[in-house]
Amino acid sequence: MDPEISLGKFILTITLLVVMTTPILLSTSNAETMSTKPSWAKPGVTLVYSWDLLEYQPIEKLDNLITSLETNPGGKPALILTLLSVNETHGVFQAMFPSIGQIGEMICKWDGSKCLIGPVGNAKEPFSAIYRPPETLKEYPLVFVGNAPAFKIEENITEPGRNQRLMYYYHKDTGILVLSISISYSTIVQNTADFSAMVLISTNAISARPYWAFPGFKASYAVTELNVSASNIKTVVEEVEKNYTYYASLEPTYIIEILETNESNAMIRWTNIKGNRSSTGNYTWALGTAYDVYNDRYMYNDWYRPPELLSEYPLAIVGNYQVYKVSGKDYLFYSYYHSYHHKDTGIRVLRIWYRCLNETCRLYISALTSLSILPRTYVGEVVARGERFVVNVVSNSTVSGFTYNEFVSEISFEVTGPSGLRGFCNVSVPKALVKPGYVIKVYFNNNPIDYVLNENSTHYFIYFTYMHSTHRVSIKFETTQTTNQDFTVIAVAGVIIGAVAIAVLYSFKRRK
Repeated sequence: MDPEISLGKFILTITLLVVMTTPILLSTSNAETMSTKPSWAKPGVTLVYSWDLLEYQPIEKLDNLITSLETNPGGKPALILTLLSVNETHGVFQAMFPSIGQIGEMICKWDGSKCLIGPVGNAKEPFSAIYRPPETLKEYPLVFVGNAPAFKIEENITEPGRNQRLMYYYHKDTGILVLSISISYSTIVQNTADFSAMVLISTNAISARPYWAFPGFKASYAVTELNVSASNIKTVVEEVEKNYTYYASLEPTYIIEILETNESNAMIRWTNIKGNRSSTGNYTWALGTAYDVYNDRYMYNDWYRPPELLSEYPLAIVGNYQVYKVSGKDYLFYSYYHSYHHKDTGIRVLRIWYRCLNETCRLYISALTSLSILPRTYVGEVVARGERFVVNVVSNSTVSGFTYNEFVSEISFEVTGPSGLRGFCNVSVPKALVKPGYVIKVYFNNNPIDYVLNENSTHYFIYFTYMHSTHRVSIKFETTQTTNQDFTVIAVAGVIIGAVAIAVLYSFKRRK
């Protein structure tokens, strides 16, 4: 490769990135300038960014592009930063541009000021700040970039020859730059703008692994395709929700498997069973992004979202699962989706995706058919009043010893799991099993515990959590009438005992 050409490409790449990420001048009047290194700053930390430029985009589409990047971040690696050395005031990164094979240095101060980038040992070119102390950002709105909560900083710059809209997104806990967007309004083609973005697609600096994620995890999904009329789409979505069990019983179409994982990233394999092909990608837990390292392409998988980030969405019941229902529009494909994530694990249970053309919509249903590890459904049979009932226990624990005592109206079973990990149970009880006037009480090792109770027209859903080891769970159906009767018996007994005592005392006094 010609050194002059290589250097030219290198400078061009840096120039594009610098123009795209021109630093925003942030006020420090309300926050003290910090010079202490962040806890994640250690040699070996990597930050992998993608970069893309869309020229002459219609202005009316810009907000949709922003929403798409916030919802589904991703892309191919364009800049790989590896932290080489650290002190209390700044860090030195190796900056590599994979597309042109060039390597330079980036020096970043921990006070949040702009970095300097350039050839090794001579980094002078101004670059955007890839880190800002989180405590200096709390005045800015909190949004989500993929799975990551981030403070969003926005500024409009209008001056002769320059009209820009700039947005920076910094991770809420670490202060790492996860997304930057630059919109440069064109002076050549009216009502258009150049849209450029730099997206964090992989890092080992943010710990976010879910408790259930271990090598060997497998989740299989069955995909069903339908053509429906646009006017009937809402009804069809509701029918799919009600008939989830049917779609989950179909033959699997693809499998997602965790090959290896650490606290920040996982190597996952996506296998199309029917197509007999697979892709392997590096999945970042904190961002929800995956990149196919062998085929050099971006993979998007929304099969997991952190449950703590979903609490704002409505809670629903799909089959035997309690789920958060996330609905939205994918502006990149001009399509709509409903994604249903398990309340405790964040694993996607169901996804309904559709795109409409004229009056016809193509609808795709992806239903979870099995999980090789967690959670699992345990089926218990109950015979009461001569009738047979089925009680399902969905849990990430091993459930055993299921029994029902009709004399005291009590369901009991044992839960077992790895010590130190959180467990949960979601027990679905047919309403016909619970007599009118009775209330549900849950006991853990004979001690009453709090629980969440939901219901539909046919079942109660009893949900509770605990720390793993081996425990005995008892679910009792108790009546308030029994309690009142007990108080009546006690009161009557008290009156009788009192009367007897008075009679004995009176008799004793007469004899005396």
